[in-house]
Amino acid sequence: MINKRLELSNDDVIAYSNDVINKIKSLSFYNEDLTVGLYMPIRNEINVVLNNKNICYPKVIGDYIKFFYPDSFDYGSFNVLEPNGVEVDKNDIDLIIVPLLYFDKDNNRVGYGKGYYDRYLKDYKGITVGVAYDFQEIDKIDAKPTDVRLNYIIKGEKRWKQ
Repeated sequence: MINKRLELSNDDVIAYSNDVINKIKSLSFYNEDLTVGLYMPIRNEINVVLNNKNICYPKVIGDYIKFFYPDSFDYGSFNVLEPNGVEVDKNDIDLIIVPLLYFDKDNNRVGYGKGYYDRYLKDYKGITVGVAYDFQEIDKIDAKPTDVRLNYIIKGEKRWKQ
């Protein structure tokens, strides 16, 4: 799945990402006053950019992630940009946008295999939205008891100019 993403051009990533962003903004509960947890995209992941007042990003600390309001970013675990700043209480995050490698119709997801998001989301009370390319959907994922099902998955679709 990663190789297929890596084959996408920058224009393709932008087109898919813009489609996902528009779909997020059209969700009935979405507004710019929500506190949103985003992620820094790697390897041509969907790049979600929102203009919310409160945006936070994850940082790997040991076997866990925590979200922070960024003052700045440095390369951290797995050579991913991670925030420096004030930690955000999990209960103060309204919506978390979750990256994934692939997903199924039941909103199960597979990530990179370390379980960071599953551990963080296991007792999270807010809304979770996975974002993906349309080609990342598979028939069925054999979810484990530790896997956390997402509330929504939004698929980006490329719009061809006519």
